Amino acid sequence: MSSPSGKRRKITHALKKPHEDAEIADLAPEDQQVLLEMLCSLLEPLGTYRAQYIQPSDGKRKKRRQKRTTKKVETTDQWTNAHVDRPPPSPPVPEPPDTSDHVLVGFNVLNRHLEALAAFTTPADPKPQTSEVQTDSQQAPKAPAPVAAIFYPTRDVSTLLTHHLPFLCHLASFNQPNHPAIRLIPLSTPRASEMLSKALHLPRVSFVGILDDSSTPTNGLIEYCREKAIPVKLPWLDGLKRGQYEAVKVKRIETFERQSKKQKLKAGAEKKPKSEKNTKKIKS
Repeated sequence: MSSPSGKRRKITHALKKPHEDAEIADLAPEDQQVLLEMLCSLLEPLGTYRAQYIQPSDGKRKKRRQKRTTKKVETTDQWTNAHVDRPPPSPPVPEPPDTSDHVLVGFNVLNRHLEALAAFTTPADPKPQTSEVQTDSQQAPKAPAPVAAIFYPTRDVSTLLTHHLPFLCHLASFNQPNHPAIRLIPLSTPRASEMLSKALHLPRVSFVGILDDSSTPTNGLIEYCREKAIPVKLPWLDGLKRGQYEAVKVKRIETFERQSKKQKLKAGAEKKPKSEKNTKKIKS
């Protein structure tokens, strides 16, 4: 590798990973578009319910201001409020669609669910069942619902938020042995975050998880994910399970750095042959 003019070659060494990076699904753009459309059609009923019956938050400051104004009105005009016609009670809010119980929206919600699923352990020696009724504290803990797939748009999400997801999904898949492994699907489709936000009627949507339940009305979304996407693979965890020693690997990095004027003059003097130097001394 030839060095550029005015730059000096520099070689440094750094430790290299003894294992390969995590392997996640890398789908074709056509498959990503199909998955995005199926996901948006699944989330639209939940979005219409939010738009009709859930009032968007205006912030805590506005609520505090409203409380102060209502208190002042009650104290000053307490005798007039008794004669004012009150508005009719609002109609009861219907129950949310079935999709809401099988969808995880948001980074924090999804992260907490995966952590609970990865940390859940079944008791090793369950006690024999007796005729006595067990209390809530004596009953075995209930496992979190298994996760089928996780979607996130790569163009609007930083890698700092997604770097730990393959490891977390891999560990969570261990605690759902009766279900297939979790599919982690990045969406590089343009306007993916905008389409999800429009379907859910939210300002911004970055992470969406689908639970693996037989009663989930997924419209074939989970089956299509498992057909097209591979499970998350972590080679270094597989090496730990085998008890195999991983040798240290050193990476050789070749870079170039700028030379100062003194270094350039010194390098030029070293390149000149000795005969030229001797002739200059004789002439002088």
